Amino acid sequence: MLKYLRSNQQVFTAFIFLYCFISVFVIFFFHPESVYSAIPFKTPFLGDFTGRPFTYDHKDIGFSLVSFFTFLIAGFYLVRININHLIIPNRSQFPALFFISAAALALRYEMYSSVLFATFFLLLSIDRLFGAIQKQGLSYRFLDAGILIALGSLFYFNLIFFFPFLWIAQFTLRTPNFREFLYTLIGLSIPFLYIFSGYYVLDLSIAQSFNDIKEWLFLKKYLDMSWTFLSGILFYACSMFIANIYALKKFATTKIHVRKLFQLWFYLFLNALMIYLVIPSAGIEILIIMAIPSSVLLSIYFTDCRDSIANRVFLFLLITVPVVLNLL
Repeated sequence: MLKYLRSNQQVFTAFIFLYCFISVFVIFFFHPESVYSAIPFKTPFLGDFTGRPFTYDHKDIGFSLVSFFTFLIAGFYLVRININHLIIPNRSQFPALFFISAAALALRYEMYSSVLFATFFLLLSIDRLFGAIQKQGLSYRFLDAGILIALGSLFYFNLIFFFPFLWIAQFTLRTPNFREFLYTLIGLSIPFLYIFSGYYVLDLSIAQSFNDIKEWLFLKKYLDMSWTFLSGILFYACSMFIANIYALKKFATTKIHVRKLFQLWFYLFLNALMIYLVIPSAGIEILIIMAIPSSVLLSIYFTDCRDSIANRVFLFLLITVPVVLNLL
């Protein structure tokens, strides 16, 4: 199977469509009662707007389709980022497959989380940041990245805490420049300036909005301590360790700019992990963001590894474990 997927890109793409459909709709058919509510929308700004669609009839099938297409778009955009910046050779579709697979661990509890939309803004921001490595002189890409992160935080506010990743990217990809550092801060502030200006025009309480943000940030996170979920997380943690060791060996002999981009994927994962550990409101939904760098590391491994029985079994487990866990 591994060799066949590598050599047949069209079949591989069709397989990803089928796999995404199964991953999403297995929840729809077997556990609809656990996900069809407005609770997963964790945002202090758009709560009323995002909760309103759940009052409509047939919301289950409608939002299943929304999740399906959102995962596909994000997955294939991740493929595009890696191809454009030469991180993974041979136009591999593995990033899309592993992104859907890893993110599926959170689907049982966060099927319609607004983190799905925030993830797309994060990918746009990453694409802008990676392009800065080829720019001479001042780059406004850091301004764009800050704006995109802030826009994504309107859907999932915890995305705003990825601002350390923006600064790390600046110092990793380019010679430190204070003006580019300011561009990032300005970009992060622009969407909120428009939001609070709207509050002022509409005579809404800005102080109350800050209180809402404070209360939202300290919401108690949901932790699944079941053996099925923990076993899935442990399996993916071991897989990440293997893939990371392989990637470190591989990039020791590659071009400098590719090594820098690989480092940024690792820093993105650490940033997401710190958000989960430090921010009280960050729960299982953060796994969808962690799936972005995780999928890249796993793709690096399976793009170049030997087509052995062990690797075939490894790949089979990676794509079946989340679906099986969601069935249980």
